[in-house]
This record gives sequence, structure tokens and C-alpha cells, in this order.
Amino acid sequence: MTARVGLTGGIGSGKSSVATLFAKHGIVIIDADLIAREITAPGTEALDKIRIHFGKECIHPNGTLNRQQLGEIVFHNTEGRAWLEQLLHPLIKKESDARATLVEAPYCILEIPLLLETKRHKEMDAVIVVDCDQEIRMERLIKSRSMDRESIKRVFASQASDEERLKIANYIINNNGAPEALVKQVDTVHQQLTDVFD
Repeated sequence: MTARVGLTGGIGSGKSSVATLFAKHGIVIIDADLIAREITAPGTEALDKIRIHFGKECIHPNGTLNRQQLGEIVFHNTEGRAWLEQLLHPLIKKESDARATLVEAPYCILEIPLLLETKRHKEMDAVIVVDCDQEIRMERLIKSRSMDRESIKRVFASQASDEERLKIANYIINNNGAPEALVKQVDTVHQQLTDVFD
């Protein structure tokens, strides 16, 4: 049976970069954010429910979900955020679990930003946490997503703390340094996981 390894980290920590490096080793990556986009694509039941609950302003003219607008709404609306999570999280879990069962390899990676917050870490055979200083993450987000500092601070506050994430980690990958250092760490963790689960 293929082991399931959870990959998580705070916003801007470099989870996707780490996942890409694992994929180069031939590891299957099951991306929760990608699944979230698929289950809220035009024509899906989930998108229809979101439109009814939050209104047409959450939908682009082309029929796709306006994630930025929806994010603004639920960020300031605790009840709305809880409703959205109750809708999407079970669907994401169901689809990611289904994909994991199809993998034939020693292990696969489930990239889940809210791994700790959704308590899915308890279902994993191992957990990798990508750790990175908040100031570095902030600078990356300003450059890559054009976010302002106050918005980033609000996202930081809404997620688990770095300390909380590190407590659930079996493997820690530090992403404060150069890309070459990240590659070496992923190579090492990949070998360790292969040794454990092969």
C-alpha cells in the first residue's frame, strides 16, 4: 500500500517549489489547491452552491469562480468561511484520497496548505513541513502575488503558527536559503522516505 505523506507550510513558504522537486524524483503529487479549482469549475455543483450562497459577484463574467472576491468576503465573515470550508473540505478530501489509492509507489505526496487546520495530518503516514521565516515569505508574496503587507499579515494570523506546524513534522525542509540548498534537502528527504516506505 502506498504511504501518504502530507506536505504543508505557511503561505509563501515554497510548498509548490518543494513539490516540484519531489515530482522530479517521480513522486506523484496530489495538490489540494488544484483539486479545489477542479471541484469549483464552471458547471460543478459546488460552484452553483457558492453562487447561491454568496451571490453573483463571486463569479467572473466567463462563469469561473472569482477567488479573490470570494476570499475577501469570507476573510471578514467567520460564518461564511465556515460554510465554505464545510462545503469544500470534504470534497477535496474525498478526491485526494481517491487519487492516492491509485498510486503504485512507495509513497505519494498530498500537498495540503491547511493540513494542520483541517486535522488531516492525523491521516498521514508522515508529514513534511516547509519552514521559512515570515519576513522572507512576506517579501516573496509581495513580489509574486502583489499582495500588500497588511493582507499578508491577516493570512498569517488566520493560519496555524509556524511553531504549531513544526510540532507535527516528521521531516522539516528549510526554505530560507538558496535554491541549491532546497534541492539537497528534498533529495535527502526523498531518500529517507524511500528507505522507510519501500
